[in-house]
Amino acid sequence: MNGKLLLVGAGNMAQDYAHVLIDLNQNFDVVCRSEKSASTFLDKMKIPCMTGGIEGISDFGQYEMAIVATPVTSIFGCAKILIENGVKNLLLEKPGGINEKQITDLNILSLKNDSKISIAYNRRFYQSVEEAKKNNSRRWRLFYSAI
Repeated sequence: MNGKLLLVGAGNMAQDYAHVLIDLNQNFDVVCRSEKSASTFLDKMKIPCMTGGIEGISDFGQYEMAIVATPVTSIFGCAKILIENGVKNLLLEKPGGINEKQITDLNILSLKNDSKISIAYNRRFYQSVEEAKKNNSRRWRLFYSAI
């Protein structure tokens, strides 16, 4: 990866991503909502974090890609803003949205804007997921059609 990446979120999952990005020598910025989260991230990671949330970013053009590692209720809104502002490659923490409509809307939006969305679904080998695959459930098919 050569382009600049935006890491959205500063919690434990974002810190895990930061470790990986550092190991990959990936250039990245971090943004979160609160001063408290930014301070905690700085203390733990020794990396500054912009505050004010994704809505406070004025120049999305510098980011080729983004990782959204926010609480589930924020993923859809963050992804939508990123796509609408030209970020072409997104990795969303699971589940990518809180309902079927959000997943479908993101899929449509990404197609219209030539963006690629991947969902970090690292629990795909859990027994419950294996059962859903075996039963070919509608939710399972929707999940794979959205990525």
